[in-house]
Amino acid sequence: MAAASRRRLWSLRWYLVVPITVVCAINMMAMATLETVSGRRQATDLAAKRAEHILEAVSQRIRDQQHFNSAAARTLSVQSDLVAAMRKGDPAVVAGIVVPAKARLEIGHLVVIDAAGREMLRAGSGPIGAQTAAFVQSVLGGMEESTVTVGDDGLTVISGCPIWGSKDILGAVVASSRLRGTALVGTGPTPYNADFAVYRDGILVDATTADPEIMDMLSRVSTEAEKLDDIEKTLWAKGFKGVAHPIEGGGLIIGLVPLSDIVEAADSRTLVNIFSETLPSLVLLGSLLLIARHIEAPVGDIVRLTGEIVRGNYAEAIPQTRIRELNVLGEAVAYLGQQIESQAAELAHQAFYDQLTGLPNRALFIDRLQHALARSGRRATSVAVMFLDLDNFKIVNDSLGHEMGDQVLVAVAARLKGCLRREDTAARLGGDEFTVLIEDLGDANDAARMAERIIEAFGAPFSAGSREVFVTASIGIALGTGGQTGVHDLLRQADTAMYHAKNSGSARYEVFAQDMDESTARRFELETDLRRALERGEFSLNYQPVVQLDSGRLIEVEALIRWNHPTRGLIMPLEFIPMAEETGSIIPIGRWVIEES
Repeated sequence: MAAASRRRLWSLRWYLVVPITVVCAINMMAMATLETVSGRRQATDLAAKRAEHILEAVSQRIRDQQHFNSAAARTLSVQSDLVAAMRKGDPAVVAGIVVPAKARLEIGHLVVIDAAGREMLRAGSGPIGAQTAAFVQSVLGGMEESTVTVGDDGLTVISGCPIWGSKDILGAVVASSRLRGTALVGTGPTPYNADFAVYRDGILVDATTADPEIMDMLSRVSTEAEKLDDIEKTLWAKGFKGVAHPIEGGGLIIGLVPLSDIVEAADSRTLVNIFSETLPSLVLLGSLLLIARHIEAPVGDIVRLTGEIVRGNYAEAIPQTRIRELNVLGEAVAYLGQQIESQAAELAHQAFYDQLTGLPNRALFIDRLQHALARSGRRATSVAVMFLDLDNFKIVNDSLGHEMGDQVLVAVAARLKGCLRREDTAARLGGDEFTVLIEDLGDANDAARMAERIIEAFGAPFSAGSREVFVTASIGIALGTGGQTGVHDLLRQADTAMYHAKNSGSARYEVFAQDMDESTARRFELETDLRRALERGEFSLNYQPVVQLDSGRLIEVEALIRWNHPTRGLIMPLEFIPMAEETGSIIPIGRWVIEES
């Protein structure tokens, strides 16, 4: 036994220690390379995020300038004196309005254009630019516009607003501001110290870097779409991360983020990570050698207990150890086994017993009936199946409620069990339907006597809370022998006999006979035909006069319904009216009688 334990212990050490030793060795050998690559990638991602933040700040600066210019142009365009001056077409009056406004609003450049697109006034240095002709036409078309262009010396933000008369456009106000590269340096987060380069149609027009090598490189690169990756590679080799931001009309801004501080931080982090990840691997390896000595036996016991639970044996226990956690785990597994045992028993009970009455359900009753038929075939005896249906139980539910009805069903089940022998089986199939299995019958009279005893017992009232309720039962009896009668045939025969008993009056029993099947089939066909009879016009009315005897005078007429069945001939009301009441067809039939009469 000790040798077997040592073999298991060495096996556990093999599976625990050796693979982790190999993994730790590979991990330590590859750590430096992986961390270096990871550090460089992190540095690249961080630099890209910095560049994106800076370019976002540049974009925000441009958007702010656009909003400012648009607000200034909008403010001027709605001034009534400017509108009046535009109607007169007087440039001097326009200048007297616009020039003070330009100074007051601190706009770099203001242009007033008449409805034909000609400049009436230009306040500030530099023209609007030929590339803005479409922009001006859009503004004169009634649209408030704002755009960014790249000129010969940097970025230009242009905003325009139409000057409306009452119904027509008199001209436009265009406000523009120059944003040279040096004006963009302060827009990014302060620790980054990024530089910018501005291009137009692939030509460098502005840059903020003071490094002549970078300036020379920027002046010689191509900003075509397929060359942008080459720009980034070149900048990376020079120690910069470059991110491009396109501008409408062929313009481009490139942000240059220095990488020196990012790379140094990434290298330092790489060394720390290598040390911090290698040390736990060594500690883990040593710990496993120690832990493997103490956990093999308890783990084996837990595995054994788990196997016993799987096999259905819930009585096994796990010996206590010196390791608290393993004891807790063993107790948890044992508790789980107890819960599984309890739940398995509960599920088995729910699967085969009625939850309300505690009687066997249909599944268990059929199983016992199958075994009873098999035994009767070997012993050459008979079995009887009783099918019980409570008479008018729907009235109990409708008048007292379903809760009181359930109490009555529980009382019925208890009284029914009291009428049976120990070896007999009573079951509830559902609703107010019960079945009884009687084995080892001497003859059919034994089953009849049992039915009489049940009917007599049901003659006494049942208690439902503070009330007494009288409930009777109709019983059908079917006899069978193993090898000659099937389970479902026996149940169907008992059900058919019960139906005949119920049709003959309450608190009765009937023993199944073969002619009952024919009667049931005939009734089924008749019910089917009855549902179609009204649609097919098969009903007719006969009128019977009522005469006053002393005077001989006709005082009223009775309308009597008849059913002219296409194959069975004339059917009298006594045969089909009860059937119509059971199936619910009596309502449309009664409505037809009233309308027809």
